[in-house]
Amino acid sequence: MERLPIGIQSFRAIIEAGDLYVDKTRVVYDLASRKGAYFLSRPRRFGKSLLLATFKELFSGPPGRDGDPRGIFAGLWIGSSDFDFTRKFPVVSLSMAAGTESIDLLKDSLTKQLNSINLRENLNLDLTFPATSLPMVIETLSLKHDARVVVLIDEYDAPVSSNLADPKLAVAFGNFLKSFYVSLKDLDDHLRFVFVTGVTRYAFMGLSAGLNQLKDLTLNERFSEICGFTPQELDRYFGGLMPSVLDAMKDKGRMPKEAGLADLRKLIMDWYDGYSWDGATKVLNPWSVLRFFDEARFSAYWGELDNSSSFLSSLPDIGDKDPLALAKDGFKSIPKGAVSSAEVGKLKTVPALFQTGYLTVDKAEDVMYRGVFYTLKKPNLEVRIISLDFFSESMFSILKRNPQAESDDFNAAVRDKNAERLTDVFSSLFAGLDPSHHQPTESFYNALVYAYCSKLGQIALSEPPGSKGTPDLALLFPTASSCLCAVIELKFDRGETAKDKRKLVSRLADDALKAIETKDYWRPYKAQADLLVKIGIGVTYRGECLVKTAD
Repeated sequence: MERLPIGIQSFRAIIEAGDLYVDKTRVVYDLASRKGAYFLSRPRRFGKSLLLATFKELFSGPPGRDGDPRGIFAGLWIGSSDFDFTRKFPVVSLSMAAGTESIDLLKDSLTKQLNSINLRENLNLDLTFPATSLPMVIETLSLKHDARVVVLIDEYDAPVSSNLADPKLAVAFGNFLKSFYVSLKDLDDHLRFVFVTGVTRYAFMGLSAGLNQLKDLTLNERFSEICGFTPQELDRYFGGLMPSVLDAMKDKGRMPKEAGLADLRKLIMDWYDGYSWDGATKVLNPWSVLRFFDEARFSAYWGELDNSSSFLSSLPDIGDKDPLALAKDGFKSIPKGAVSSAEVGKLKTVPALFQTGYLTVDKAEDVMYRGVFYTLKKPNLEVRIISLDFFSESMFSILKRNPQAESDDFNAAVRDKNAERLTDVFSSLFAGLDPSHHQPTESFYNALVYAYCSKLGQIALSEPPGSKGTPDLALLFPTASSCLCAVIELKFDRGETAKDKRKLVSRLADDALKAIETKDYWRPYKAQADLLVKIGIGVTYRGECLVKTAD
C-alpha cells in the first residue's frame, strides 16, 4: 500500500518518498509548455499549493539519476511527453499565507522570502520594501541566468480573506497587495511563466493591471480537473486500497457485513464528489478522500480545518442580511460574472458561497446574446453537513433559544405520539424567524427541522438509507435499556392559492405519513427500536404547520 501524502504540499517530497501521487502532469504540461500568466481560484484544501510545487520542480528541478533530465518526473505522464526538461528557469515562489495579522508582519514575511532567494542566488541586493524588491529580484535573476523568470504566488488573497471581519484592515491589506502585484508591470520581457492561486477573486487585487495577459482559469472547462480527483482517478489510484478499507470498516461496524465494493464507492462519491467548475466534469475533494482512506471512516474532514464558516459569517450580506444562506441548496440562472466577481469589503452571498466551496456548478447554459448562466448547488453530503452546522449556529442565534433545554419535553412528545405538542414545537420554530428569512422550498424547512433535532442531543440522520428510498430524517433516542426511533417526513406546498391553509397542511401531513408507510421508510429501524414513531409534517411557505403521528 502506497503511503497517503496527507498535508504534504511538496511535490518532490511526495515523489521521493514514494507516496501516492495522482498524476496531474498532463494538465501541467498543457500550461507549462507555453509562455503565459494564469490565475486559478479553488476552495481551501484542494491541492493548489501542490500544483504550484509541481510547476516549481518542473521549471527548476535538477537532473535525475544517470543524468536523466526528466528527474523526478520520470514515470509520470509528462515524462513521456515532448516537454523540454533540459531547460531550467529561475523561480520566484511566494506565499501570502504568513503575516496576515498585520501589514508589517506581511511586509516582513515577503521581505524574508525574497531575501532567501537573494542569498541563495548570491544576487547581492539590498531588499527592504517588497513592492520594489520583487522587480529587482526578477530582473537580476533574469540577467544572471540569461533566462526568463517563473513567478509562482500562492494564496494571493489570504491577507484580505483572513481579515474580512475588520473591513478597514481588509481594505488596507488590499491596497498594499495592489502595490505589490502591480510591481510586476513592465516585467514581461523577464517573465517565462506566472501562476497565481487563491480562494476569492478580488478582481486579482491589481494583478490584472500589473499583468495584462493574466488569464483566469477558474471557470475554464479545459482545466476543470486541474485540482481534485476525478471519479476515474479515484478508481485508478485508490481502487487497490478499497478492499482493505472496506474490511476495516466492517470490522469496526462502520459498514454492513453484506456491503460490497460498489456500495463503498457509491458512499465515497456521495460524501466527497460533486465539485464542478464547468457543469460537466466532476471532481472529489482531495483532502477528504485522503483522510477517508487513512482513517477508514466517513466524516466531514473538509470542515475540520476550514475557517470559511467564520469567514462567511463576517460578510455583511450573509452575516447580517442573509444569515440562513447556507440552508439554500440551489441557485438558478446565475450569470457567469456573478459567481466570479468580488470586491474587497463587498463580497456578496453567491460568489462567497461558490468561491469558498459551499456551492458548485451543477449546470452551465450558453444563452444566445447573453452569455453563460449557471445553476449552482451544494456538491455533496460532506458540504451539506458542514453547511447545516453553520446554519444551525446562525438560526439559533437569531431565535435566541437552546434546543437542548427543550430536549426532555420534545422526547416525551415523541414517545407519547403527541401530535398537538409537536405541532406547537415546529410552529414555534418556524414562527421565530423573520418572514424575510423564509425560503419557498421544501429543503429550507427540512433544514430547519434537521437543525433543531440535531441540537437536541439525539442521533439525527439526515436522509438515511432505506429499503425503497429515504425519509427526510430519522431520530434515534437510545438509552441503556431501550431505543426510541422517530421517522420523520415533511411535505411542503407554497400554499399561495389555498383558501384554507389548515386543510392544506393536514393533507400534506397525511401525505407524509403515507410516504413513510408505503415506501417502507420505517423498516430499516424496526429491528433496533423498541418503539417506533412515524411523524408526518405538513408546512406551507412562511411556516403554517401541522404534525400527525402514527405507530
